[in-house]
Amino acid sequence: MTGADELYDEIRTLIEEAAQTGGAKLEADLRMVWRSLGIFTSNAAELRVQISEEERTENWLGLDQAEFEKRMDEIDRLLHNFLAAAYTLSQLTMKVRNAYANQALNEAYEQESPFGEPLFRIVKKLRTDAQHVRLPVLQQRQMLQMTPQPAVACQLVVNRRYLETLDLDAATRDYVAGLAEDPPLDMLVDAYTLRVERFTRWFVDAVRQASRGRARRNTRAPSSCSGFGEGRRHWALKCRVRRLPQRPAPRGR
Repeated sequence: MTGADELYDEIRTLIEEAAQTGGAKLEADLRMVWRSLGIFTSNAAELRVQISEEERTENWLGLDQAEFEKRMDEIDRLLHNFLAAAYTLSQLTMKVRNAYANQALNEAYEQESPFGEPLFRIVKKLRTDAQHVRLPVLQQRQMLQMTPQPAVACQLVVNRRYLETLDLDAATRDYVAGLAEDPPLDMLVDAYTLRVERFTRWFVDAVRQASRGRARRNTRAPSSCSGFGEGRRHWALKCRVRRLPQRPAPRGR
């Protein structure tokens, strides 16, 4: 190996190390959260569209049992995707929070986080049940509407007695017990999705601000290009690259 090859290998190693430090790692972690949010919201939108389609009365009239089950299977599939993406996003959020935690971020997170709310605990348990036990119990509720003219309306709901069988904490059990009726699936999806989107946008901004403040406290401007200061690998790498010799073209045989 020539001296030039050794130098290029050293630079490659520095690039790999730089990708794991400072702002590069922060932005990579936050991009991971954004990508997870995008997958979650896409799954939520697909499920919401399918719910609206299935609640159109004309789509249910004249169906036999096999056709009914086939349509419900599609709702089950999309709900499973929704629950899985919701869980992944919550886990990634907690992972990033732990990686960049400080007192201010922790206090703000505890105030803003929705994950302790009954709706979020229910969704988490639905995911666990769907993953390890059985799919959530959904039902079709038919209602007679008198205005503007008499008609039968359909609505997909989550069975309330099924929710009572989940391993819920005391506060969430009280919340379920206080429900006046089986909760509509579309309202559950809409409420959860809206809350998650708002929280994730807040979270990304909060992590960036907390990391910037920490970087300002821990980083000093370098006086020369001779060494690697704390948190300055990107800057030092740039100085080294400027002095790279031109890699010689390989000689022909």
